[in-house]
Amino acid sequence: MNKTLKRLLDLLTQANVSSIQAARVLGGSITPGTLVRPMEVTPEDPAFARAQIMPGAEAEPVYTVELTPGTPALHLDALSAAFGTGSPIPRARPGQPARLMFQHRPEGAAHFVTVFASHDEAGSVSLLLLRRDPIV
Repeated sequence: MNKTLKRLLDLLTQANVSSIQAARVLGGSITPGTLVRPMEVTPEDPAFARAQIMPGAEAEPVYTVELTPGTPALHLDALSAAFGTGSPIPRARPGQPARLMFQHRPEGAAHFVTVFASHDEAGSVSLLLLRRDPIV
């Protein structure tokens, strides 16, 4: 698994993580957002072309991180190797990319992370959505 993605996933499983903390893991250029507009990040790692963090207000607890893969391309094989077999997500409308869902559930963590990967037929990932879910 990519080091930046691993560090981000490890952070997102902790309690009390703010949007700015997630942005700092990605590094690079950060444009703050608001409660309703995402924080925009151009990550230092070329494996990711851009990121959007919601909510975008710096001190708010992070809920989602959307990552657009860069170079080299991210493939479903890498996600399957890291998280196991993904579960297909039904398409909500015609023309929508295929999606798989994975879960990152470390032992003893405060949160788990659900990973949604949009991909093409060849398995190239076009978008990753990381959603932080509390363990209850």
